[in-house]
Amino acid sequence: MTSPPNPPSVRLLYSDGAFNKKTTPFAWASVVDSTYHDLIQEHKDAPWIRDVVIRRHKLGPYIAKECMDKERDVIQVQFDDVKTNQNNGAELVALLIALRIAEHVYSNQIVHIYCDSEILVNAWSKGRVGLETKLNMDPMKYQYILECAALRRRLESRKGKVLWICGDDNKADLGFHRSTKKEMKNDNSIRIRKREEEDYKENKPYSESENASKRSKE
Repeated sequence: MTSPPNPPSVRLLYSDGAFNKKTTPFAWASVVDSTYHDLIQEHKDAPWIRDVVIRRHKLGPYIAKECMDKERDVIQVQFDDVKTNQNNGAELVALLIALRIAEHVYSNQIVHIYCDSEILVNAWSKGRVGLETKLNMDPMKYQYILECAALRRRLESRKGKVLWICGDDNKADLGFHRSTKKEMKNDNSIRIRKREEEDYKENKPYSESENASKRSKE
């Protein structure tokens, strides 16, 4: 596992979400720094993290070997618009918490946040959601997207960045992402995640103003 180049005085954070048979019916969100330090555990008593459920979780063998830890605090994620496959929701919550940490803990530093979800980096964290996805989305999930977008704008105003990273290099990974794809092949709920991803790829996502304009034309 390699780390991105670290410019002087830039703090690196990593966020990741996981869903597989070990997390069912929930998904788990994780946030660490460049040394694998568990930032959810460090800040779990902070007032800006009390709206989530935190639990202790054993790491998968892949990541445990890399970071030399056997357990990590994770956020338990479950949204009403998805029956079983909560992966995108977990990625959202993980990135949101990373952005909150950047806002409340490292506001006087330049922060780069790495996430391995393209839909989060390129769309949701910018407040862009496909119209079909939004119409079927859990209201809390959409509120988290709006908060992400606001915090990302503030982060970027301080010269920070939200960047995509390969899952193999994501230090927040819980050690199961390599097996998850195989385990989920026969999971019917994967169509919901695919719908969200297709909304992003097929000339979407729309911003909130674009969504309103589209609705007015229908």
